[in-house]
Amino acid sequence: MNLLQLDRNIAGEPSFRTFVYADRNPLGRTKKQRLLHAPNKPMALLHKRLIKYVLSRGVSMPSATGCIAGWSSKLNAQAHAGNQHLYQIDMRDAYQAVDLEYLATIFEQLDPQLRGQHEEVAAFVKTYCSCALGGLATGANASPLLFNLYCEVRLDRFVREYCELRAISYTRYLDDLTFSSRDRAIGKQRRRDLRSFVEAAGFQVNHSKSRVVDIERQGTARITGILLNSHGHAMLPARWCREFNRQLRAALEGKALNRQQLEGMIGLFYSATDLDHPTKKERELVQLIHRYRHTCATKRRRRRTSL
Repeated sequence: MNLLQLDRNIAGEPSFRTFVYADRNPLGRTKKQRLLHAPNKPMALLHKRLIKYVLSRGVSMPSATGCIAGWSSKLNAQAHAGNQHLYQIDMRDAYQAVDLEYLATIFEQLDPQLRGQHEEVAAFVKTYCSCALGGLATGANASPLLFNLYCEVRLDRFVREYCELRAISYTRYLDDLTFSSRDRAIGKQRRRDLRSFVEAAGFQVNHSKSRVVDIERQGTARITGILLNSHGHAMLPARWCREFNRQLRAALEGKALNRQQLEGMIGLFYSATDLDHPTKKERELVQLIHRYRHTCATKRRRRRTSL
């Protein structure tokens, strides 16, 4: 499989439809205007091939937990279970900060067939993966994987080496970096060192979203929207759970609701909750979900019978 041949035998011209979207974080309840790139069918097919191509290179990305098979926001938080001291860094507009020329160089290093073809590889990346504002296209199918690949080469491997020598745990959920230590606080100098790695990779630190947390003192830490307590238990925020409870009960009472949104909340609940050790409230939500599923199944059977 050759990167430069991925656009062959595709019916139609691959392209993006760009639009501004008010992105609302369901856990943090924050809102941000994002320029999204919706691929047409030819572009979606090309990105499907691109994802397969990148995965075929067999690159190990041990620090990446976002949009990686086998990982979730819950597991990202649990990677820091048992550690008392946390330091969290958020990278500002991280996709736009990706240097596409450097990304092309990474492809050349991964694939011997591409060596000596930098201009062609860079043109491919800029044609099919770029954002109008620069960097990677937000919303494009392959962008999370390409971002993880870029960060592994330009950021993660250096941060990992630094952290391993200092008994610091490190994970990166896309543009959210989390560091934790069991007994020793991550002091000012070490925090300064960690920020310098981010800046050396060409990213900007969003200081307003960066946090220093002592879990023992504060009780919980919020890691990529998931709460982690001092006992290592991962849970969803109480406010989100109350809203989820309200929507489930409204659905059971037959009130009008956004079913697609509710299904999304159910998926988030199962992916982000530690059901091996559920709390009382989490068990109650599981029971409500089962009742809702049973009600939906009953309605479907009745509709089929009446036809």
